[in-house]
Amino acid sequence: MWLRRSTAADRLARLGCRGCRSVSGVPRIGQLLTVRQVVDAHAKHSDRYRPPDYGASWNTLGKLVRQQAAERRALRAEPTLLEPLALATERALPGFDEGRLAIIVNGLANLRTSAGWRAGDALWAGLATHCTRCVPTMRVQELANTAHGFAKVERREPALFDAIAAQAAPRLGGFTEQVRCTLRCTLRWRVHCIALQCNPWCTARCTPWCTAWYAPWRTASCLP
Repeated sequence: MWLRRSTAADRLARLGCRGCRSVSGVPRIGQLLTVRQVVDAHAKHSDRYRPPDYGASWNTLGKLVRQQAAERRALRAEPTLLEPLALATERALPGFDEGRLAIIVNGLANLRTSAGWRAGDALWAGLATHCTRCVPTMRVQELANTAHGFAKVERREPALFDAIAAQAAPRLGGFTEQVRCTLRCTLRWRVHCIALQCNPWCTARCTPWCTAWYAPWRTASCLP
């Protein structure tokens, strides 16, 4: 008798979740539709969360509040909603690789700029420490997202920005224009911008984009 090989879809069907959960039982976080659903998923399945789940959680939260006014209002009405997830993320940071760290930084930055929600200093300090550890293995976009994220929430982390500057300066020629602009403007915003000699990096085309994001931190000593 011929038996059909079991597939991942079959296994999910037997779990009764019709594709809404992963094999581990954790919901597919990227498919959740509200801030509350993301929070509830962590509350119910936190013992099974791994670095990809934390990364997906903050990435999804950042997108939801950026794209939906109702979700911004919901978070502003209950700002403590994300605290358990933030605390669990802080405790799990040592196990994250450079990709997950950059995703979390970007998600947290979106929450700050879109909804006014700001993670605690302890989480940001932990992210700075572990991002600094991972800078040498970060890809171009991860460097840009990390630098941009810390700048957007006005976090001055000298060790991290020095590490990013050291990695980015020799590699700028291989970046897209927007990534170059992100790194140049962010690094010039850094307190110790002398690491890049305060060169007039921005071209006429990218200066307006820089100005939109970094106007609050532009200084005569660092920008043309």
